[in-house]
Amino acid sequence: MKHKLTSLFQNRQQKTILLMVFILSAVILVFMVSSGTTALNQYYPSIAAMNDLDYPSLNDVYGIPTYTAKARVYQEQNYPQSDYEKTFAGDDLEGTEFIPDGAEEEAMVADYEAFSGITTPVFTVDATSSLSFTFDFNFATLNYFTVDYYLLDDGVEDTKVSVRINGELQFYEAQAMVLPSSWAFVSDTFALDRYENELQPNSQKVKQWANVELKDPRALHAGAFAFFLEAGDEVTFEFVNAPFLIGAIHAIKQPKLPTYERYLERQPQGEVIDTLSLISARSMVTRSDSSIRLRTEQDASTLAYDTQFLRLNTIFGDSWEKGGQAITYEIDVETAGFYHLSFRYRQYLLNDMMAHRRIFVNGEVPFDTMEAFPFPFTMQFKNRTLKNEQGNAYQFYLEEGINTITLEAVNYPYRRAIETIQYVMAQIQSLSLSIKRYTAGSNDLYRDWDIETYFPNAKTDIELWADQLQAMYDALLPLSINTRPSQLANLIVSIARLRSIASQINRLPSRMVQFSDGDSSVNQMLGVMLQEFFRSSLEIERTMVHGNVSLPRPTANFLRSAYEGSARLILSFINNPYSATDMNEEDLNVWVNHPRQYIEIMQAMIDQSYPGTRRVTLSQMPDENKLILSNISGQSPDVAIGVNHWIPYDFAARDAALDLRQFSGYEETVSHFSKGAMIPYIFEEGVFGLPGTQNFWVTFYRRDILASIGMNEIPQTWDDVVGSFRPNQLAILRAIALMPRQI
Repeated sequence: MKHKLTSLFQNRQQKTILLMVFILSAVILVFMVSSGTTALNQYYPSIAAMNDLDYPSLNDVYGIPTYTAKARVYQEQNYPQSDYEKTFAGDDLEGTEFIPDGAEEEAMVADYEAFSGITTPVFTVDATSSLSFTFDFNFATLNYFTVDYYLLDDGVEDTKVSVRINGELQFYEAQAMVLPSSWAFVSDTFALDRYENELQPNSQKVKQWANVELKDPRALHAGAFAFFLEAGDEVTFEFVNAPFLIGAIHAIKQPKLPTYERYLERQPQGEVIDTLSLISARSMVTRSDSSIRLRTEQDASTLAYDTQFLRLNTIFGDSWEKGGQAITYEIDVETAGFYHLSFRYRQYLLNDMMAHRRIFVNGEVPFDTMEAFPFPFTMQFKNRTLKNEQGNAYQFYLEEGINTITLEAVNYPYRRAIETIQYVMAQIQSLSLSIKRYTAGSNDLYRDWDIETYFPNAKTDIELWADQLQAMYDALLPLSINTRPSQLANLIVSIARLRSIASQINRLPSRMVQFSDGDSSVNQMLGVMLQEFFRSSLEIERTMVHGNVSLPRPTANFLRSAYEGSARLILSFINNPYSATDMNEEDLNVWVNHPRQYIEIMQAMIDQSYPGTRRVTLSQMPDENKLILSNISGQSPDVAIGVNHWIPYDFAARDAALDLRQFSGYEETVSHFSKGAMIPYIFEEGVFGLPGTQNFWVTFYRRDILASIGMNEIPQTWDDVVGSFRPNQLAILRAIALMPRQI
């Protein structure tokens, strides 16, 4: 009886503990969801950060001023803004007139008249032809320009243009400004591969006239670039990497967006229309970069979903992260009026920070806060309604019929962080090079150096850099959902390390690994942060145009998620399309020693493009060491990709591989490889493999390092190289000669 009571008591204890754990888990889950929702609905002052110029930055790059340095001078010295507006076209422009050759090129010229409403010749800008005009305004002012252009190149790279004033670049960014392209799917239908998974349609560049501001190609500065011009200045547009046409160049007033209140005043009177329209991410009409692509999100709440097969339903964040990349959607509105905008999104790259998007409605940014609207960090998909500081949803006026919504990736709010990091890294590198010349590269822990004597400013400089990084950290905190954002953890470490180095400045030569050289050095940590701030990654599954209605849940409920997850788990044992165990003898069977993501892309490319009659089937290689065993058992593939370089030789020695020289096209194929790359695949008189990759060794140099040792030109011969050593060796010897009295 006593044993039964003890057992009963223990069972009750276990049940109580389990119940308490369940309740605690539920409370934590509710707290996490509520706190996450609060963070999403909070207002973040991205606009204030966007306009900040009060911070240290590089004054020039390779001797050319940066735009930030120029803009700071414009602001400090109160340069006058121009109210000059003029269209430079036809006789105003000096360049090579485009002469149409054939009906297609004649249509280009005719299309420009329809686009612009003016009849004028258009001009070619290419490797041999530039385009210029003379600025004829009587006052020295800051001026802004837009350009009517038509892209002639079919390549995927952005077409760029360089703008010079009187033959000189006014700022570094003016040497390569982007003329955005437009890409569209060739079909609205998503074809299925042999395994019934969706394939993204091919893309084509949309050839059409467009107008663009001359602006920052990295999306670090909002609006159009300001060029300081005087009467008689010659403005020249030059070729950079691809040819294009220019119809006209427009001098405009300084672009200034209205406030939200002013925007509402300009719209017709009306009410918010209570409706809900859902636009899937896969329905994008155009995108500015062909690399922006879709991926599969296996969640039952998505608009395109299948339990067993893959459906493309989400913008892949890693493909939509570069400043200036944009996507456009269309929405067919039945009733003109005001609507709210919401997005089902995920932003997982910038931990505890924001990704920003410039939002256009019908081709225009409607008001100032849409210049850089923040999307907070979240690992799960959430609904983000565009709201103001008071928490009220913004109202957007949409016309009856087709309206467009465009989202462009921008980095304006992180410009201070990016340029401060660039500045501090450059200063650290400069000091590091100077100290290495002084110490001849020695980092001996047991050697004493008198850094304070030879570099009297080093300590105060390092402390100043720490202060500048601290100020940058404080400026970034309002753009975080956390009081101690994990994205900035390495920044805190860098600040502390700089202060520690400054406090023991004479030990700096032995701490170069922490300062500038090592994988965990201050320079390395700042460099990693710099790259991440340039990546404005954002995933979107749907766009919602709606009134004052409830939005669909951003994720499926628990029961639906559990059911779908269990179903997919069971199907994964049944449906394994890239298994090496199921081979059809009629197919050309290829084993691939790469991750499945690679194989899916390769299989899709083969299915879409391979013109042969025999079906090619890719399978994931279980283990390359089992290739010999599979050959003995008669279950080997026809082709193996991604194996080690010694395996073809091993097979050839066993007479288990074919000599590739017997196949037609062999000579043309191997001509793409260097001769040395073929050596591992040769056995006796035959060739039994081809390189999967090939390394190319290049010689590169650092301009800043060469300049630091007095070399302003690149050595062209070995005699030049040897000759350049002498003055630097003498400098080192002079430094060494001075050291003993300081030790």
